[in-house]
Amino acid sequence: GDQEGVRMGAPNHVRPLNGYEQLCVHLMDFFGTGIPDRHPQLTQTWESLKPFATWIFTSDEVLHVFTVAVLLTLIKYTLGKWILRGSARGLGIGGEDVDRWFESGWQLMFYATSWPCVAYLLWQTDWYYNTVKCFEPPFPYQVIPPEFHMLYIGELGWYLHCLFTHLAIDKRTKDFNEMLVHHIATLLLLWASLKSGHYRIGMITVYTMDVCDIFLHISKMVRNLDNWVDVYSEYLQILVFPPLYISWIYFRLYLYVNKVLWATFVVGPYYIGWENTIGYFFFNPLLATLLGLQIFWFYLITKIALKKILYGERLDDDRDLSTHYNDRQKDLRASQNAKSKKT
Repeated sequence: GDQEGVRMGAPNHVRPLNGYEQLCVHLMDFFGTGIPDRHPQLTQTWESLKPFATWIFTSDEVLHVFTVAVLLTLIKYTLGKWILRGSARGLGIGGEDVDRWFESGWQLMFYATSWPCVAYLLWQTDWYYNTVKCFEPPFPYQVIPPEFHMLYIGELGWYLHCLFTHLAIDKRTKDFNEMLVHHIATLLLLWASLKSGHYRIGMITVYTMDVCDIFLHISKMVRNLDNWVDVYSEYLQILVFPPLYISWIYFRLYLYVNKVLWATFVVGPYYIGWENTIGYFFFNPLLATLLGLQIFWFYLITKIALKKILYGERLDDDRDLSTHYNDRQKDLRASQNAKSKKT
């Protein structure tokens, strides 16, 4: 059936559609998503639609974001380091895999806490299910609820912390530049969506992105364990890898395109009118960059999966291979050969 506020058929014309808006109508018609009634106040260009000059944090917001970033950094390298490094050594993990376990464990602690909070709040809104309502009146002056504002401060603080540690502390991996672009693009999107009145789209973006990191870091930690410990870690990897792969397809590719990009490229410009899409050329290139990164990382994950299926190789990430696993396997084979010769 039709979504609330969306009707099938020809759109109502507040004024003649321009070329881009006509393209949006054709796309909505082609994909059968329904064409929403246009914004009720769309009679002329709105005055001062959150101009760029107003995209400024208050002093309290700056203080809160930096406080979160500093606290996260301090906790990571004190309590977090003590707990996670200790657990790695307690399980028998050694070498560089201790640092990898520590990093993945820290990331897992954040995303496993933050994403359920985002999901719980988002599922209670009507605009998550019908994204045209992200632009409903009084957009762009919708009042952001305190709980969503708190989530924004937390996410901004987290990614500021990640950017600092990525540049100043963390060991550089092969995808250092891609991760740097990701952190900067995410910070820009979080800041701009909060201050320009696009907080609803911003929260949906966070929702589609963060869940995959839970499965990603669980998978990495299982692989670190398998490098050092003779347990059934490879079987555990086979159990955790499919949820990572499926969640990446559903959340970061399908849902992100279907809800976020569709709203910002198609539904939004049609609904509020092209002349009122301030920030179109700011937001959409950044959102498209995020999609490009997700496709790139999905290619790497797919390559790992195909190596496992076709050649029986481990579910290893080429960006942070451990030599210890291969050395341990060589020692194990040598020991088995020596025993077979004695018998």
